[in-house]
Amino acid sequence: MIPSWARFALRRFGLMFLTLFLVTLAIFGIVSAMPADAAQFMLGQHATEEALAVLRARMGLDLPAHIRYVRWLGDAVRGDLGWSPYLGGEITPVLAVRIRNSLFMGALGFLVSMPIAILLGVLAGVLAGGFVDRLISITSLAGLSLPEFVSAVGLTLILSTWLGWLPPSSLMAADAYPWQNLNRLILPALTVTLAILAYVARMTRGSVIDVMNQPYIRTARLKGLPERVVIFKHALRNALLPTITVIFNSMGWLMGGLVIVETFFAYPGVARLLLAGVERNDLPLLQATTLVIAVITLSANFMADVAYAFLNPKVRL
Repeated sequence: MIPSWARFALRRFGLMFLTLFLVTLAIFGIVSAMPADAAQFMLGQHATEEALAVLRARMGLDLPAHIRYVRWLGDAVRGDLGWSPYLGGEITPVLAVRIRNSLFMGALGFLVSMPIAILLGVLAGVLAGGFVDRLISITSLAGLSLPEFVSAVGLTLILSTWLGWLPPSSLMAADAYPWQNLNRLILPALTVTLAILAYVARMTRGSVIDVMNQPYIRTARLKGLPERVVIFKHALRNALLPTITVIFNSMGWLMGGLVIVETFFAYPGVARLLLAGVERNDLPLLQATTLVIAVITLSANFMADVAYAFLNPKVRL
C-alpha cells in the first residue's frame, strides 16, 4: 500500500515534468523566434561566409525547427547542452562548475539566514504588538523593500569599505572550489538572502500570530501548561507549516536575484553565465542556462509541495 503522501509526490512529480516540457517549448520557441539568421546574429555582421557555414552546420540551423527541438531536448536529457561560441567548447562541463558555485553560495546564505528568519518571526509573533515586534517588522519590511543592487551597495560600503571586514569582490577562478574562499562569499550570500530572510520572518510572524489565536492554544493555557510548552509543543509545528513552503519557493526568488548579485560581485556562477550569453548573443548558452535555472526552480517547488504534504495530510487529498 503506497502512503498518501507518496501518491501525492508522484502526482506532483508528473506535473513537474509536464511543466518542464512546456518550459522547454517556451525556451526553444523564444530563441528560435530571434533574428532569422541566428549564426549571423551570434558572429556579427562582419563574419565570413565560411565561419557562418561552420556555425550553422554545428548548430543544425539548416534543419526544420521541430527536428532541432527534438534533437536539442534529447541531447539535454543525456546531459549534452550543446556547443557555445562564447566558451569555445561544450557547455555542460563549464555550466556544471557554475551550477556548483551558485548552489553553494545559495546554500550558504540559506543555512545562515533561515534559522535567523524563523527565530525573528517567532519572536515577533509571540510578542505581537510589543517593541520587539515593531522593531523586527520595520526592519524586515525595509529589507524586503530594498532591491538586491541597493543591498549590495549598502553592505559593501559598510562591511568592506568602512569596516574592512570582507573583500568587496568575489572574483575568483571559475573552476576554483568556492569553499576555499568563504570570506569572498559572505557578502554576495548575505545580499541574495537578505530579502528572503525578511520575507520568511514576516510570513513566520503572521503564521505564529494566527496559530496563537486558535482555540486549542487557549485550551492549553487554561489547563495551566507553561507558556514555553504551549509555544514549542502546540503552536510552532502548525505555525511553521506555511513557512516550509515559503522557504522552498524562495529558491526561485534566489535564482532571479543571483543575476544581479553575481554580476555586482563578479562571482562565477550560473546567473553570470546567463548574462554572458545575453551580452555575447550566444543562443545555445542562453538556452542552456535558462533551462538549468528552470529545472532548479521547479525542483525547489516540488520539494516544497512534498514537504508540506508530508507534514499536513489535508493537502494530499
